Formats: sequence, C-alpha cells, structure tokens
Amino acid sequence: MISTMKKITKLSYAVAVAAILGTSCNKLDEFNPSNTTGDAIWATPEGFTTLVNGAYRDIHTLYGTEPGLSLGEVGTDLWIGNGGNVPNPYYTYAGLVPSHGTLSETWRNLWNGINMCNTGIANVDKAGFIDQKEKAIRLAELHFMRALYYYHLVEQWGGVMLRTEPTTEPKYTAERSNPEAFYDLMISDLLFAKENLPKDWGADAAKSEYGRASKKSAAGLLARVYLTRASYSTGGDAAAWYTKAKDAALDVINNYIAYGCELYKTPADLWNPNNNKLNKESLFSVTYSVTNVTWSYNSTNGNRMYKWFATKYNGYPGLTMDIKYGHDGDQKAMPTWHLLDLFDETKDARYDATFQEKWFANVKSYPWKATDTSAFLKNWADVNGKTVDTLSLAMHITKGVIGSSEDKRKIPYVTFDRNDTYDNPVPGTPAKLNSDPLKRKFFVFMKKFLDNTRPLATTSGGWNDVFAIRFAEMYFIAAEAFHKLGDNASAATYINVIRDRAKKPGATDFLIDASKVNMDFILDERAREFCGEQLRFYDLKRVFRGEDFANYIKTYNPDITVVTKYHRLRPVPQAEMDALLNSAEFKQTEGYN
Repeated sequence: MISTMKKITKLSYAVAVAAILGTSCNKLDEFNPSNTTGDAIWATPEGFTTLVNGAYRDIHTLYGTEPGLSLGEVGTDLWIGNGGNVPNPYYTYAGLVPSHGTLSETWRNLWNGINMCNTGIANVDKAGFIDQKEKAIRLAELHFMRALYYYHLVEQWGGVMLRTEPTTEPKYTAERSNPEAFYDLMISDLLFAKENLPKDWGADAAKSEYGRASKKSAAGLLARVYLTRASYSTGGDAAAWYTKAKDAALDVINNYIAYGCELYKTPADLWNPNNNKLNKESLFSVTYSVTNVTWSYNSTNGNRMYKWFATKYNGYPGLTMDIKYGHDGDQKAMPTWHLLDLFDETKDARYDATFQEKWFANVKSYPWKATDTSAFLKNWADVNGKTVDTLSLAMHITKGVIGSSEDKRKIPYVTFDRNDTYDNPVPGTPAKLNSDPLKRKFFVFMKKFLDNTRPLATTSGGWNDVFAIRFAEMYFIAAEAFHKLGDNASAATYINVIRDRAKKPGATDFLIDASKVNMDFILDERAREFCGEQLRFYDLKRVFRGEDFANYIKTYNPDITVVTKYHRLRPVPQAEMDALLNSAEFKQTEGYN
C-alpha cells in the first residue's frame, strides 16, 4: 500500500505484520492472536490500525504476481505459455496436482488474510476507540478485505471451510460449506463496508492512503459478488440475484460522481503509465510504492506484470533495452490467435492501447550481418549492405499479414506476421501456436502493464498499482445481468458505453443493438476490455458448467488439450489434506484424487 503507515504508526509494514503474526505467518494454524505483543499493538486505536494495515498484506501476493497470473488469467482461451519459466500446470492443466507450490502458497496467503480480518473483527471492541466513526471505518476495511479474500478462495477452491472466528490454535478437522454460504458472508461484509467506508483517502498520490478500501471499492466488489452468486442459482432465484447484480452495478454507474470515479476518455488514457497512481477508473487498487518499499508488501519483487507479456527485442538489429519498450527477459504469456482476432484494429482503439506491433531503432545505425539472417528468416543477399537507421522501424510483429515469405526476407528490419507465429490463422477460426521454435519467439506484445517508474538496469518488480476492480466492469456486470433477465436492449446500451469509448474517430458500425447480445459476445467484449487483468478464469468459471468450461477453452485455445470439467476448481493443497484427521470426510476436490 502507498503510505498506509506514514501517518498511522512508526512501525514499518514488515515489522508491524511480524509483530501481529508472531514469529511465523507461513501456516494458518501457527497464527496466534493471543500473543502478548499482538495484544499490546492492537489495544489502542493507533495500534489497531496497524492490524488493519496487516489485513492488506496478503492481497499483494495475488495481484502483480505470478500466482495471480497463473490462477486468474492463464489456462483460458486468451493466453499461451511462452518461455522457459512457465508454470505449465496453470497454462495447460497438464500435471496440475495438489502438491504444486503455487496452490499451497496462494491457499496459505488467502487464509492468512482471512484470519487477520477475523482477528480484527473479533477484537475491535478491545481497541479503545473513542471516535465511533473511525472505529466503523477500520471495521469496514476488515469486512471488505475478508470479502475479497473469500471471493478468491471460493472461486478457486469451491466450498471449503468457512471461518468467521480467528484461528488461535491448530485445527486438525474441517467441514465444508456450500459456496452460497460464502456469498452470504461476502454480501453481508460488503453491505457493511459500503455503508461505513469513506468516499476516498485523499487526492495526493504521494501523501494519501488511497490504497485502502473506499466506498466505491465495496460497491464495485458487491456488484461482482452478486453477479457471481447468481451463477450458482436457477429459475426465479437466479433472476432475483441477477436483479441485485444489475441494481448494484447501476448504483455505481448512476452515482459515479458521489463515488468519485469516472471513465477515461480513451483506452490510451486509461493505460497511460502516468495515470497509474490514483487512477480515476480504478475502484480498488492494490498499490505499490516506488518512494518507500517498506509500504509495499513483497518489496523486492513488487509488481512484475510489466515483464511477463513482453516480446524479446533487446539485441535485435537496431534495438537495445529501453524503458519505453520494457524489460524483455522473462516472457511467460503470449496472446492466442483467438484473442488477437477478437479485435478489429481499424475501429477499436483498445487494440492499439493494449498491444504493440512496432519497435523503432534506439541505437546508432545498425548494419545487417550474415549471422543475423538465420535468426530472423532473412535472405542475406537481399539485406547485405542495408542498415537499420536510428529511429527507423526496427521490428514489426503483427496480427496482420506483411506479405509473402519471400517479401519478408527482403525487408531490412525484423518482420514476423500471423502466419509466422500461428499455424493456419484464418480470421474467425482458432489457430495453434506455430511448432517452429524460432517463429514462436515472435509475438504481439501486450503492453498494458508497462512501467516507466521501474529502474531499467534491474529485473526486479516495478511499482505500478494493479487495478483489481475497474469502473468499466460495472457496465459489463449490468449488461450481463440485463441479458440474463431477458432485456438485451438494455444490455446493449451498457456495452455500447464502453464500445463508444473504444471507437476510433470515424469508425462506423461499431456500436451494437440487442440482436448482437448473447453470452459469447459478452465474453468476447470482456476479453477485449479486460485481457490480462486477472479476470478471465473467473469469467469462464462463472459462465460455464461441466464440460462446457473445458470445451470452450479447447475450442478457442487449441494449444490446451487436456483441460476437463473438474479444472473449474483447484485441488486443495496436499499438505492441508495430510494434516486433516478427517480428510476422508472432507474430501479432495473432485477429479484430483
């Protein structure tokens, strides 16, 4: 979080958390809130705020991190694993077993966060608050964070144990709860949070505490929770939940001024790195600080999303590492042909705001060498004696077609098009990644998360905030709910607000009418708007049941072949199952036994 400690306590973030958690926070059953040091810290309003600060800690392990990417975005229709460090089980589902480390890490961190919230909620009356408004705000923060942690837990693992009291000693048995019970708690938490959180925490990115939850955070998450809860229902019960989702989304949309949020005028403005801090479209940001890393959890690595979608360019003819193009040494995810094909780049400004196809030379004039040609599919006879001049086009990787193979060999800069990267990429038809190891290295760069604050010389994380909930999502929640309620005209109206923002000047036939609205179109539109933002797994899980989930992924991402219906949920970590005395009764997630 940015500055959450500065005006509250002299303890650093890490020290405060360590004092609250005791000597270890690695396992839920090791958390000891009766620890004397912890009791002393939260026995005053100032000390209790330190406990609240600690409740934000573990959400940083899920946003801007590899576990967040693995569990929230990949393994879907939108991304193919690329690079030597890819955690394959999450990209392909092959080898996804209960003992995998990312599962254990994320499970542990979510439960740490939940237990911190439960501890604060249980002990708030011991903190000696005189100002009841301040007490309500701190309590509302805890309720919001508990709802956010539980949202991720239940959507990843389904109906596991639901706990509302702090864990003070090891628990060797556990009982499952239905997912609906989790949602009942989340909704109660968020209604309280929405009522008691402040509108904002200040408008100065350097001094404010804007990384805390605010009223718009609770309202936005509440709309998402209602929509997801509706997907667990049928018939009239579902209609009631979709109505709640629609109303909650419209509450934020219609009262955006009161909530203090608005849409940027263009997609480029939204993703301009200069608008990252205090982004006016973000309803809740997981914040990282460039000025003081002790206010950011995971201070060594920070937010690493900037480098995992990047195409390699450093050392290619005319190009060297440049903050403008980002760090290129840790590729993990590249777009499927399906994702690129969803965009009509002649009309949709989101394509240019989301992807990069051209790199311009940033070193002195570079002469082509004979050794370059085999690496870049060039004909030496045609490029011999040619140069890549400073500021001229040095690399062009496109979803389009540059020309014939012979034409591309003669062009005096690096050129790869869709026919190089993918096998048989016909518009409207899913295509596999090219099997040629050389060609699959070159792909269109998803640039949303470029970070111009990160030191170029280091490969560690950056300090961009992560937009966990965006105002634009409210329009899609409203649209999906209207569609489920049988009102496609209203659904089209709310989709068109975002499409109108995305429409390039002069573009025609870009807005839609009711006849275009169905769940396939809504999913396509959500992909165009939110690709890369750790929402896609949740979208597919919400919309599809059984083999429909697997079939959708295999249809649009033919590089994934082993996904099946039970992959909608993750296996409970094996260490957790081994520790339970009633593991046979509790049962492992179906399909992972």
